Amino acid sequence: MSRVKSAAALGALALLLLSGIATAIPAASAITTIQVSETPGGGSPSGAPGYAPDKITVVIGVNNTVEWTNDDTGTHHTVTSASGNGTISSGDMAPGATFSYTFTTPGTYDYTCVYHAWMVGTVVVKASTNPSPEFPAAWLALILFAVIAAAVVAAPRIKPSLASVRPN
Repeated sequence: MSRVKSAAALGALALLLLSGIATAIPAASAITTIQVSETPGGGSPSGAPGYAPDKITVVIGVNNTVEWTNDDTGTHHTVTSASGNGTISSGDMAPGATFSYTFTTPGTYDYTCVYHAWMVGTVVVKASTNPSPEFPAAWLALILFAVIAAAVVAAPRIKPSLASVRPN
């Protein structure tokens, strides 16, 4: 095989390998954060419920982090467990402040603003329905592809050396 053909074959294999890696490795952004706004005017009873959205559902391992942002200008708020068990406790949130919480246990979590009783919200946390495999199939496919690619690249070099070892 000429050097040009070898270089072209190696380039094509490298491109295939890179595209295989890009498809096999899940994006880091696959796990998302749910955004909740403490709405402008939420500090007034007419601004109820004060959180938008006020009811959300998350799935552990998929989107189980929630970030609340105080978008209410000039008014402080909190995100606090309504049951008083301290599970969720942002403390005082000045305008523009954010608070994140990652839920790890399935259940229903009611929360409120300690300054404004009409500001209420609920997070329903569900268990993941698709447990991650111990060894993802995409990685197995990638490894198999790499082994085949290595064999294709190495085959022309191995064949001449095997011919010199063959008895006459």
